[in-house]
Amino acid sequence: MLAKSEVYELIEDHYRSNFKHLVMRFRGPSGSRHNGEDIVQEAYTRAMFYWQSFNIEKDFRKWFSRILINCLKDKIKDEKQHGFFEADLTVSDSQSKAFNRLIIKDVQKIIHMQPDNVRYILTLYFFEQYKTKEIADLVPESHANIRVIIHSFRKTLRRKFDVRLFE
Repeated sequence: MLAKSEVYELIEDHYRSNFKHLVMRFRGPSGSRHNGEDIVQEAYTRAMFYWQSFNIEKDFRKWFSRILINCLKDKIKDEKQHGFFEADLTVSDSQSKAFNRLIIKDVQKIIHMQPDNVRYILTLYFFEQYKTKEIADLVPESHANIRVIIHSFRKTLRRKFDVRLFE
């Protein structure tokens, strides 16, 4: 087993050589550069705190990547509890350039203009990432009707933004 100082040195070297790259890597999934920086800094803090769990026989990058992913999950969970998280609206790489913050706000406005039952279904599906069958268990609408509502909403977005979102 490595000594505490050796693991700290390994973590610090990794920080110096990879911080900017990791921030850029987690900028997209976290919604902003600021969130990406928070996630990476939190991961390094956790790595320092949990240094004993690092096994020298294992790959440091894999161990640290697991910490990074857990920090991202915690950040998303925390943001969802306190409001809208911009990265919740999942898009493919080809769509990511077209799908910016203005579009997110427009999508929110469109959802809020819907009747209550439709707004609830769309929020559960797009923001809370419920499956259509799970939504059918929560609302009086049939599973088929929920799928029609979601399909119609995607169509509306396609017409408005001239891009395929949420597909």
